[in-house]
Amino acid sequence: MRSLGLVGSATAVALAACAPATVDVTAEAAAVEAAYERYREAVESENLSQVEAAFADGEDAIVFFVGGPRLRGAAAIADGFGSWFAAVDNIRIAPRDLAVRVVSTGQMAWVTYLEDGSLVSEGQLLDWQSRRATLIWEKYGDEWQMVHAHWSDSVPMADTEEGV
Repeated sequence: MRSLGLVGSATAVALAACAPATVDVTAEAAAVEAAYERYREAVESENLSQVEAAFADGEDAIVFFVGGPRLRGAAAIADGFGSWFAAVDNIRIAPRDLAVRVVSTGQMAWVTYLEDGSLVSEGQLLDWQSRRATLIWEKYGDEWQMVHAHWSDSVPMADTEEGV
C-alpha cells in the first residue's frame, strides 16, 4: 500500500511539472498598455526608431491606415510612418475608452479605443474624433510588439449620435 502512495505522489508531481504556468493576465494587460503608451508617445514625438520597435520584425506585422494602403512587414511600416512624419507636424493622439484584453496563454492581446487627435499638414490644422482603433499585440520573449494595427473613421449611424 505504501508504494502505491509514492507512485501517486510521483505522478501528481510529474503532472504538475507538465501543467502550463499560470499567467497573470492583469499584469500582462498592464505591460501591453505600457507598450501602447510608449508607441503613442513615439508617434507624437515622430520618433521613427521607437515606432519601429513597437512593431514585430520581418513580415509578421501589418498596418491599415485610414484611407491609406495596407503596409505589410517592418520595412513597409517604417517607410509608411517615415513618409507620414515627413508630411505632418504636431501629432496629438488622445485615446478614449481604451480596453486591453490578453488571451489566457499570455502570448497575444488586443487593444481597442476611440481616438481623438490632431496634426498639422501643409500649414493646416486637421483634427478627428472617435476614430476607431484596433491593435493586436504578440509577446516575443518578454516584449510585447504589434502585429496588426487598423484605424477607421467612425460613420454616423441612424440610431446613435456619435456613430461609434
